[in-house]
Amino acid sequence: MLKKIIYGFLGLVVLLLIIGSIYIVPPHQQISQFKSAIPDFETIKETLDAASGPIDISYVTTSSQKIGSRTMGHVGVVLRWADGRNFLIDAGMDRATALAFGKPIERLLGGETSITFGPIEEQMDVWVDQISGIAFTHLHSDHTAGITAICAASSTPTIIFQTTDQAENHNSLTVAGQKLINESDCSTSQLDKQIIKPVPGFDGLVAISAGGHTPGSTIYATKLNNRIWLFAGDITNDMESLTHNKGKGFIYSYLLVPENTARLAQLRLWLADIDKRPLASVLVAHDLDAMRSSELAAWAPTAAR
Repeated sequence: MLKKIIYGFLGLVVLLLIIGSIYIVPPHQQISQFKSAIPDFETIKETLDAASGPIDISYVTTSSQKIGSRTMGHVGVVLRWADGRNFLIDAGMDRATALAFGKPIERLLGGETSITFGPIEEQMDVWVDQISGIAFTHLHSDHTAGITAICAASSTPTIIFQTTDQAENHNSLTVAGQKLINESDCSTSQLDKQIIKPVPGFDGLVAISAGGHTPGSTIYATKLNNRIWLFAGDITNDMESLTHNKGKGFIYSYLLVPENTARLAQLRLWLADIDKRPLASVLVAHDLDAMRSSELAAWAPTAAR
């Protein structure tokens, strides 16, 4: 009997090692390769100081979900230039996708049922035509699901901008997002390979390859009213974790989502240092409480004139 237990235990260990070697180790080896140079804040500031930049920044909330004391949000950030053109960072989710996305969080983390507010093209209505540029902090489904409908709803030419890392390097959790981009009614354009990558046609908006969370994770920086804003995607899930350099935990970063935890720690320290500066703010994609308490306003038709 004891031999059977030992053999059974050893068999389980071998099975776990095989599963790990197939499904866990390769994605972590892949993402460890993406660690571009991180620019210093002064260089970012000099670049943005020399540009005209947007005249307004707001956010569109497609869904929210309470998890304990914090509110998780799925938003699109809308930047508006003086000529009326808008640029969208992340596309949010439609109602059905948002509710489905929230179910595992309800079961595993005790989250409340997701509240949906409607997809971006529905909330922006006719003003969706003013979106002439789109980008993604990364290509997970909760950031890309809305892109098909947004591109289909716009009657004006719209370009999706991506870094080379984001457009060409994928894992099992980003291939679907890239497929949505490729099959959308929007055209696509790859940014250059500088450390600080200007977004063509949108003076005062730059991209910085980040990695860490996905191979193509990207941080976007811009300036409004003398304040520099960095939109950091899912480098952390909330601003408290950024401030205290706290990772997402073993289960999330190693088993659920293959992350480069060392790279993320490096990025957290860099971003936290920037966020401490008097005229700089960092926002992560899912901290809706921080978004609401920031100087940015929720998108409204009156802001889109």
